[in-house]
Amino acid sequence: GWFGPSDQRGHGPSAVIRVRVQVRASPLAYRVFVRASDGAVLGREQLVRFASATFLGNVPERAPALGTRIDVPLVLTNTNIDAAAQKTGLSGEVSWAGPGPASAQVLLFGDRARALNDVGPEATLDLSIDDGMSYAWNAAGDEVVDAQVSAYVHAGLIREYARTFAPTVSFLNQQVKATVNIDDVCNAFSDGTTINFFQSGQGCENTALLADVVYHEFGHALHFHSIIEGVGDFDGALSEGISDFLAAT
Repeated sequence: GWFGPSDQRGHGPSAVIRVRVQVRASPLAYRVFVRASDGAVLGREQLVRFASATFLGNVPERAPALGTRIDVPLVLTNTNIDAAAQKTGLSGEVSWAGPGPASAQVLLFGDRARALNDVGPEATLDLSIDDGMSYAWNAAGDEVVDAQVSAYVHAGLIREYARTFAPTVSFLNQQVKATVNIDDVCNAFSDGTTINFFQSGQGCENTALLADVVYHEFGHALHFHSIIEGVGDFDGALSEGISDFLAAT
């Protein structure tokens, strides 16, 4: 074949050899154009056509009793696509060598947050995905799973919100660990770093399903990690006010 009208060095058309290159242990493949006279690579063409899909978490916007649920991208979240580990992008997207469907597993474990289930194994979403589609993880009929999805989504949201006004607090670069479905009722707590939520009962909702409670408990951790050693100390009343204000805003 010929590669022209000029190559990368400004020469005239050159006789070329087209070589197919397969990347080892990968679906990637290229057609590479090699100049016949000296073996110089003049160009390449990606032969694999990629497919993509997006994962969202469907969670109560503020509380289940208010009835409004929202879809939020599962950002920087660990997945397995056709058994290969992959992290979602900033819109919750993944890609694979298409054009056909892929098998997918989504974990509530990512760069921003991780949901831990106190009453059993952590939930995963297993499904088949198709190119161009969006998939919302909606576990509204299963409190144990819904609490995990809700805590994961809202913990990630509040961490990123806090980074907008406290970018120098190193704690906000850490993964937020949220333990849910703890065998107790009507409360939640932070140990200064992690956030923790109780099951439903005695007229109280599962506290991981209450966005304001997730934000409030994160507020305690943010307060704790904002204290300047030797200058300030943790004050319970102040921390309650800070956490309520964070949730309200």
